Amino acid sequence: DRVSQVEYQFKMTRKIMRDGGSDKEIKQHVDDLKSWLVEDAATLDGGASGNVNGFTKLVTSSAGQAFLILIREGLEALLVVAAVIAYLVKSGNKRFAKWIYLGVVAGLAGSGLVAVLFTFLFGGSGPVQEISEGVCALIATLMLLWTSNWMLNKSSVEAWNNYIRNKTEAAVAGAQSKVESGQGLGLGMIASLAMLSFLAVFREGAETVIFYESIYSMSQDAHGMWVGGLAAAAVLIVIFLILRFTSVKIPIGPFFLVTSIVMAALVVIFAGGGIHALIEGDLIEGTYLSSVPTNDWIGLYPYVETITAQVIAAIAVVVLFVVGFIKKHRMKLAAQAEQAK
Repeated sequence: DRVSQVEYQFKMTRKIMRDGGSDKEIKQHVDDLKSWLVEDAATLDGGASGNVNGFTKLVTSSAGQAFLILIREGLEALLVVAAVIAYLVKSGNKRFAKWIYLGVVAGLAGSGLVAVLFTFLFGGSGPVQEISEGVCALIATLMLLWTSNWMLNKSSVEAWNNYIRNKTEAAVAGAQSKVESGQGLGLGMIASLAMLSFLAVFREGAETVIFYESIYSMSQDAHGMWVGGLAAAAVLIVIFLILRFTSVKIPIGPFFLVTSIVMAALVVIFAGGGIHALIEGDLIEGTYLSSVPTNDWIGLYPYVETITAQVIAAIAVVVLFVVGFIKKHRMKLAAQAEQAK
């Protein structure tokens, strides 16, 4: 694979320079790189890059990935906030809803601070940036693994409703008792209500920042990411207004099941990309495999270490999915047995 050969040649050239190789040896590697790049530029000018179909280009572009990530993360936070507000309204506690909105604003502000922090952390260049991006991608892998498993466990309407009810009742109970006793709504009760939506929004916002950093490190396409992110934000606003002011509901089961599968695929992709970045940063001495092609779309790279990481990630995904389905099946049987009594 040509991409693999060129990338490996870059890595070996850097290694020879770093290890103090002779001028002749360095010049030979640089000359080889130049000739390959000239050949590849001529090939691309001839139209070889236009053979990928439009849908694949869109979905795998930085704009497409940014859109899908924010839709996925934003919908989870949106569902939590909308469900909590709906519960407050149905239980006669609509007056507390403003604190939920306050938590949303605070969560967005907190996510913005995380984005600024990441800009400073990943604003460097060279091996240090590669290593930072690799660590970021591996953190994203672990977070995605947890998120996909969480969503799978919440993919039944009953499980989701129980989750929302338990979270909301705990916060509302204290607030309600304060109001009924004439003591007014204390700062602690306000904080507990706002914290519900703050945690939902901040967690998803922070995850989005990490995922976006991983996407940007592989594409370097800030404009495309802005386009995808803003488009997703517009869609989320429309969805929230529909959920908030109409009787339309998102089918919880199919939504969580489909998105958990998408997240599982990203786990494998980010695992390969994270280890590859560490190899590019020379933190790991990669074992090169000349027969394996490079495919950034699926995180495939010609190194034993990246492939091993993806295999481990795939096994972890399968195990968690199997455990999740077994757990859901047992819970369903237990519920049926309880109803039969």
